[in-house]
Amino acid sequence: MGLALQILQGTRPPAPTYRRANSQVYRAFTKVAKGTQADLRRISERLAKGAIDLDRWADLAYAALLDGHVGAAALGRELSGGIDDSRDFDRGLAVADSERQHLFGFRDTLAEAETLDADAIAARLDNYLPRLRGTANSSWLEEGDRAILYKWELGGLLDHCEDCVYFNSVEPMPADEWPTKPGEYATPCMYNCGCDLVA
Repeated sequence: MGLALQILQGTRPPAPTYRRANSQVYRAFTKVAKGTQADLRRISERLAKGAIDLDRWADLAYAALLDGHVGAAALGRELSGGIDDSRDFDRGLAVADSERQHLFGFRDTLAEAETLDADAIAARLDNYLPRLRGTANSSWLEEGDRAILYKWELGGLLDHCEDCVYFNSVEPMPADEWPTKPGEYATPCMYNCGCDLVA
């Protein structure tokens, strides 16, 4: 099960970042994640009922992901104490654009399907939700104190990918020196990454 689904089901907080933060930020992040999931499910139901075509579905799904990533970027920034919101949209847009190719590839796959099942489509779109955590973590770390050193801490998975195991062996370093952040989909474990950067 992906981390975002665990968050949505209440079985795991999104990251130590949010566990150690005030509960207001945690609740706001959960609201962004659940809201994005609900939007994607509604869009999938409209597609399955024939109310929208595949191109409109892909555009609406992209817009929902963009809104979610902008919200996640804003929450990461808020958590760091940052007040300048001028980069929130650009951060969210960069992540949503990186997902666009996969989303539109899924649209092309659906075009070949004989029937469209809203639940199956929504379940596939759930795979995009954990990246919200990566967006929030990236924003938090980019806006935070550059003097803080972070250690890559392995998450709760029993089998970790080779990248996460390697990053765990690396000495602590500033956030901007890490080649990726947990939840950014840049490790082989992708949306299953449960690791965190811990000060």
